[in-house]
Amino acid sequence: MPDAPAPSTPPPPLDEAGAGDGWIVLKFLLHAVAGVFRARVLLLAAAGVLAAELGVLACFLFQPNQAARVELLSPTVAAGPVDAGELLREAWAGQAGYWQAFVAPFWTRAATSADGFQQGLAGVVRLIVWSLFGVAIARIAALHLTHHEPPSMATTLRRSTSGWIGQAAGPLVPLAVVGVSAGLVHMLGGMSRLWPIGMAVALLWPLLALLAAAAGVLAIGVAFGFPLMLASQSVERRDPFDAVSCGFAYVYQRPLRLAAYTAQALAVGAAAGAVVLLAVRVSDSVLVGWFEGLGYAFDDGGHLYGPGSGPSVVASIARFWHNLFLCLPAVFYAAYFWFAATAVYLLLRRDIDEKPSDEVHLDEAPAPDEAAAPAGAAEQPTQAPPPGEPPPQGAPPPSAEA
Repeated sequence: MPDAPAPSTPPPPLDEAGAGDGWIVLKFLLHAVAGVFRARVLLLAAAGVLAAELGVLACFLFQPNQAARVELLSPTVAAGPVDAGELLREAWAGQAGYWQAFVAPFWTRAATSADGFQQGLAGVVRLIVWSLFGVAIARIAALHLTHHEPPSMATTLRRSTSGWIGQAAGPLVPLAVVGVSAGLVHMLGGMSRLWPIGMAVALLWPLLALLAAAAGVLAIGVAFGFPLMLASQSVERRDPFDAVSCGFAYVYQRPLRLAAYTAQALAVGAAAGAVVLLAVRVSDSVLVGWFEGLGYAFDDGGHLYGPGSGPSVVASIARFWHNLFLCLPAVFYAAYFWFAATAVYLLLRRDIDEKPSDEVHLDEAPAPDEAAAPAGAAEQPTQAPPPGEPPPQGAPPPSAEA
């Protein structure tokens, strides 16, 4: 199903206001929040959260350190009385924590830790998973923000799946270059205890410093630019490596503008996330009362037990669904992250490339005549009527040779 055309009277584009008009940018981000609550967006975000959790859990499946394992569908809502300031802080931390989950395995010195390989593998798994679901959400966001009717969830997933390998390879290729460079420097540092190698490292230290600086530039570009790389492929239908170049350019050409738009997006997301957290907490208090009325009990850690004195299969099933409900804020954070990334990309594209904010690539639809005409209809010859009978209505007159 192709993308639907724009409505007849769309709202005025963002470009009618100046680039520094904060109120117009705020309205743009509020429009993004409204699109997050579409059912197809929340379903895609929930599928992405579940797939990422399963992938990360598989990375730590054979980890001997039990503390490093990831609990599937761990609750993201804290219990206790409702406080407005606490809700805002928790929502802000949830938004920032979603981005941090991508970069932390590579940004920290995970390679030197006991579970460094699993941490790096978990980061790669997250990027691969969200290269599918995140791009699908970003495509819906691009059409929503440019005042077009988004396609169905199946159509969006087919479009995202067709370019999944390229979408994932975009941020992973520069990330692999950073990893190889860091590994080379680390290996030379370990081998520098040998006198000949140590002397060579000392002589080539300026080159190693330049290599480390280049790796740092790539790492910063990937850390802050990977959402823009994936969003550009949803808006422009770019080549993956062209999207990587675009992401790096937007990060380094307008760093202050990127920081300002990101801060505004975080503020809007924190306010909306606080509302979601409040709704989930109020609903959870009702659910807890129902569970306790049915004979279930909660321990100090919020784990559900009963009915009875200990865990049971019934309690495990109930705990799964309860934890799934408490993960709704995480689903909102994931959906809003990709909507905000698409909004920031459109804003930066307007500022840097001077393209209209309502310009988006639309998939071409087949021509109406081609779609309606049956196959082989033009190849059927016209048969002449039998002698003595008039030709059928609308048929050409018989030739003189007949």
